[in-house]
This record gives sequence, structure tokens and C-alpha cells, in this order.
Amino acid sequence: MILPQHFENPEVLHLNRQPHRAYFVPFAKGQNADSLLRETSAFFTALSGKNWDFTYYHSVQALPEDFLTAPLNTQIPVPSNWQTQGFDQHHYTNINYPFPFDPPFVPKENPCGHYRHCFDFEPQADKRYLLNFEGVDSCFFVYVNQQFVGFGQISHSTNEFEITDHLKSGKNQLDVVVLKWCAGSYLEDQDKFRMSGIFRDVYLLTRDANYLHDFFIKTELNSALTQATLTVETQFAQEKQAIEFALFDPQGAEIARQQATTFSLILDNPILWNAENPQLYRLTIASGNEVIEQKIGFRKIEVDNGVLKFNRQAIKFKGVNRHDSDPATGYAISREQALVDLALMKQHNINAIRTAHYPNAPWFSELCDQYGFYLIAESDIESHGASMAYVATPEKSIFLNDPCVNDDEKIRQQTIDNFCYFARAPEYKSAILDRTFANVERDKNRTSVVIWSLGNESGYGENFEAAAAWIKQRDHSRLVHYESSIYQHSQHQNDVSHLDFYSEMYPATESLDRYCTDPTKTKPYILCEYTHAMGNSNGDAEDYWQTFEKYEKSCGGFVWEWCDHAPYLPDNSGRVGYGGDFGDTPNDGNFCMDGLVSQDRIPHTNLLELKNVNRPIRAFRHDDKIFVKNYWDFTNLADAVTIRYTVMCDGKISNQGELKVNCPPKESTLLPISWRDDDNASFVTLDLDYISTQPHPLLQDSHRLGFDQLILRSGNWVQPKNTKKSTALLPLKVTEHDQSIVIENDVYRYVFNKNQGIFTEVS
Repeated sequence: MILPQHFENPEVLHLNRQPHRAYFVPFAKGQNADSLLRETSAFFTALSGKNWDFTYYHSVQALPEDFLTAPLNTQIPVPSNWQTQGFDQHHYTNINYPFPFDPPFVPKENPCGHYRHCFDFEPQADKRYLLNFEGVDSCFFVYVNQQFVGFGQISHSTNEFEITDHLKSGKNQLDVVVLKWCAGSYLEDQDKFRMSGIFRDVYLLTRDANYLHDFFIKTELNSALTQATLTVETQFAQEKQAIEFALFDPQGAEIARQQATTFSLILDNPILWNAENPQLYRLTIASGNEVIEQKIGFRKIEVDNGVLKFNRQAIKFKGVNRHDSDPATGYAISREQALVDLALMKQHNINAIRTAHYPNAPWFSELCDQYGFYLIAESDIESHGASMAYVATPEKSIFLNDPCVNDDEKIRQQTIDNFCYFARAPEYKSAILDRTFANVERDKNRTSVVIWSLGNESGYGENFEAAAAWIKQRDHSRLVHYESSIYQHSQHQNDVSHLDFYSEMYPATESLDRYCTDPTKTKPYILCEYTHAMGNSNGDAEDYWQTFEKYEKSCGGFVWEWCDHAPYLPDNSGRVGYGGDFGDTPNDGNFCMDGLVSQDRIPHTNLLELKNVNRPIRAFRHDDKIFVKNYWDFTNLADAVTIRYTVMCDGKISNQGELKVNCPPKESTLLPISWRDDDNASFVTLDLDYISTQPHPLLQDSHRLGFDQLILRSGNWVQPKNTKKSTALLPLKVTEHDQSIVIENDVYRYVFNKNQGIFTEVS
């Protein structure tokens, strides 16, 4: 073994990595800084976005001793997953680990990829240089000019290394050895195709000698929302120094400028941020030769008597769970790809995203700030597979489906106990805390992040209790979520005092009824996963939303999941593969095809159903009058919607037009529509289309937000006369052929295709 065994030691998390910090890129003073266009920064040197030299080894044990000098045998793009480039194989599993359960060890046949990139560089003596990897699965060793730099893990989080002393003038050689599995892989057992490699951007940051390492933007609003306190806490690489802060309002006007080590400002009547109207201020932080720009919003998140409130308004999350996923590029997602997702979500009335089950790309939350989405930002933690195995000794495990084990209650409790293995194992406490730090510190300045989630489906115990307590100490302005706290370990009394929600997955609506009517329940009820979007599904969404709307204590839910995640088959056919199509075992078959959109982002019909369930306006009839209710939380209908209406009498248009109504959020108002203009009609309907008039960069003009159809009269309905003969008197003739079945009489003819399983002709 050439490499040290750090990858099988759960307490060796990183070597020489810089402390976790907020995501930002510095610009040179005088540049037109734009935090969404970091590539334009004079201090940003992209190393990814091109092909790197590469050699794949079936096992890390095959890595040669002279790997730092030996030539590599091919090239692959960085970022990418090596499985999408023809190396190794895709592997889909939901709960089961893709390797034998024997923590912290992984198989000796542990595939690895050796990457090399040579680049020209001219380091300056008065500068420091930070090498950033934004996402590498699963762990990696870094070398610059054949010298060891560091070791990192947490696949979906940034690892930053200082390489000032390793760089030289002219050609520099960067070598990265990536392992498929490590001890941390036991904490990355998410329901997804398992892929490996450098899948997010790699770049150098040029920094001042005493650079601003980190800062924490904090906003606090008074109870009336009329005054905001803004503070910025700073941390330098060396000693603190003066910074020039400047704040600009959403229209671009400068409203404050200070020079200090810590920024503090009281702002009267701030313009508030919410997902419906994401108003952002601009803060610039100038230090030395650098200027950092951050977009910030003012908002207040709290729990008031068991009700989740945002800017003092009880809100509902109309959410989805989202993976970074693409059938061609795997985990490697560009801003353009992410914007396709966000545009489709806006078009279908989705206002919230749970990053499932890890931090999405570091710029993703900036897009959510800008375009208006509430985020549950989740740590890169899931150890669901532990529920399938009984840990007998550190050296051996047996599986619970052993036929010798037949006591149902014993199996149930043992499953829960095993589910909580990593949540309680002392040797994994540091890893769970570190993954919590990485999630919170990176995105702590993002306005759209309203909830921190400890992770997913990993049981509960002392390690997660410590993680929740740390978040509450670090950031009291947001709420903390973790669904698995509902599982009570037989030897541990759960402490959920630092969790702000009661969270479940896939309960019946009766569960919401019981919880929300129980006066002893003091936390908001959230469904972090519900209405599983697989196949012909989501038909129960309306039932859920009728129940959500009954109770302020219910704050909505997040559909599992946003997109099908299935990669293209390697035969260039354009077809996608499921679990087992790549020779992968164990696998969970087509369970990966459970999205509201296809892997190519084509909406399924269940997304259309969900869109109208989530429509922000609903019409209802009371006596002989028509009303609409505004389900937006912060938007008056008069400012955002035109209502188009059509009155149909016995199938013919009787009256139509469009109107605007003044209706504040959460209120109802009368629609001034006349429909009594044809008293002789037997069947009268009112069709309503809700058309957006509020410009949004992700929506087309006159976007249709939803629709309603109300039956205004249905008495004495007479079936229109059919000019064809009555079929009641005409017997059907059935003729079976090799490929089809024909059903016909003198009036109708149906042809059923036996191969396709559908009617191919109806006449």
C-alpha cells in the first residue's frame, strides 16, 4: 500500500485542509464584482473545465510506487464522474451499502483514479495561494510538484488547501489520487447512483498575505419588522485589520459605508426578502487589495406557538427534494443545468427545496437567493444501510434477514438500534460534527437557507444531539431539522430540545390531524418527504394539501423527489439504465425512477397535477356568489395576477373576459362575474385561468399559474342527440389477429395492439 491508511480511520477527517468557511470569491479593487460570475475575478484561476490526464486502477493497491512520476494513460474532463467516462461501473442502491458492512473498513479491491493537471503559473512573493476542490467522491490525496499537500473527504463539501510553499514559477504539476470508498462512505449512503471522482470545480484563489479568511453576516429584525440590525463578524488569516464595508439597497443606491474590523448597522424600514419577492441588498467588503461582494436579504424565521413563521406570516413549504443529477454528466452540474431545474420549479408553483441529502453545489444557494426559493440545507450524512446489519463485534456483522431470527419485535427494535449505530458510535462523532460544520459554515451567509438539516435516515443519538446543539450555538437565526429523531434507541433517551420541528416521512393525513389537534405538541409538523413520485403517483397530493391548509401548525412538505436519476447506458443508444443494468449488485432496480421530471427534465404528468394543487389562487362558490382565496403569503393578487374567465352554458360560451381583483395574502374576495344570463341553460360552468402579470426571470410573460372549473348549475342535464345509431341495439364483433384485437359494430371500431398494450385506433 503506497498511500497511508487515512481512508479507513474515521477520526482522520482531513490533513492540512483550511478551516471550513463561507463560500465566496474575492475580486480585485476596481473590478466589476459579481459573486455569480467568479470566473471574471483576477484572483480566480480555474483549473477545471478542461481535460486532465487520468489513469484508473481497479484497486488502490495497484497504484504504482512511482505514481507521481509515471505517465498517465488517458484523459477525462474535470469536473466529471469517472463512471460517466467509461471507467468502473455505475451502481444504484437505495438502503444497502454497495460494499460489505464492516465499519470503518472498506474492500481491499477499492478502485481509485489518479488525476494529473499541469499548468503554468507565476506566484507572487507577497501573495498566498489556496487550492479549492468543491466536490470529490469519496476521499482524495493531493500533491503539488510531487510533494504531499493534504488529504480530504466529505464528497459534497469544499476542501481548501494552502499551497503557497509548493508552487513555483512556470510549469506546476498537480496530482490527485481519488478513492472510490473510505470510512466516510458509511455516512454517504444516500438513495442515488453511486459515482466517483472530481465532480465539482477545482481552482486557485490568490489572496493577500493577511487575507480575510471568513465572515458571518447576521441580520436580526425587530418583532414589528420595522428595523433590522446588520452585523458582519470577520476572521483573518493573521491579525484583524480595518475593512471598508458598503451597503447598497435593492435598487443599487448606497445607504451606508463604514471602516472597521466588524460591521454594525441599524436599518429602518428594510425591504424584506421572501421567496415570492426576493429583494436583495448588496454588501461589499474591501480589505487590502481585495473586495468581496455578497447579496443579502432581510427576513425573520421563527416558531411561534408551534407555528413556523416567516416575516411573521405562517407559511407552507411547497417543496421538493433535489439531487445534483444528470444522465450524461452525473453529479457534475453547471449553473445552466441548475437553472433549468429552478425554472421548472417556478413554473410549477414550487417554492422550497431540500438539498437531498447533502449540500448542493456552493453557488446553488446563491441562485435560490436570487430567484426566490426557501432552502433546507442538509449535511452530507446518511447511514441508512446500518439498519440492515447487526453489529456483533467490530470485526464481524450479520444481517437481520437471517432466517434464524424470527422474533418480530426483536427484529424491529434491533433494526432501530442498528439504524442508530453511527448516531451513537463515539468514533464517528467527530465525523458527524465535521460534516455539520462544513454544511453550516459554507452556506451561513445565504438568505435562502432558512433551515439547517442534520442529515437523513441515520438514526439518532449523542452524535446528532451534539451537532444540533452546536448549530444552535453557532447560528440562532435559523431553525434545525432532523427526521430520524423519531426513532427511539432502546438504550438511549433522545434529547430533541435543539430540534425545531416534528418531522416525518410518508404519513397518512390522519397523522397530521392527530398531531396538529394535540395541544401538547409545540413544534411545527413538517413532511421532509411525502407523496413518492414514482410511476402513476402523486394523486394524493390534493388530500395532503387540504390537510396542510387546515392547520397552521402544519408547514407543508417536500415531494420525493424532483428528478429521475438514471444515467445513460454506455452503448451510446441514448437509453438510460436502472439498478442492475450496469452489472451492479446489490441494487434496487428502477426505484431510481421516482421523480416529478425525467432525467432529461421532461415533466411527468404528476408534476402537472402538483402544479395545480399548489396553485396560489383557488376559487369557491358561496350561495350564488363566486370568491377567490389568495394562498400567497406576501403578494396581493392585484399586483401579480389577471383572472381570465369563461362562462359555459350547455357547452357554449355565454360570457368571458378578464379582471383583476384586490385581494391581500391569505384573504378571500368576491369575483364580480355575472353568470345568470341564460336561465334556460341546464349545465353551466365557470372556467378560471390565473395568469401571472408579475415579471420573473424564470417565467415567460403571461405564465399560467393554475386554473379552476366550478359547476354553477347542473340540473336537468340532457345528453346531446347522437346522430349515430344507438349502440345498445348493436352487438359488438370481436376479431383476434396475431398482433391485434378488433372490437367493432356499425357505429364504432376499436383496434387493440397486443404488442404495445394500447388501443391504436378508435373510430
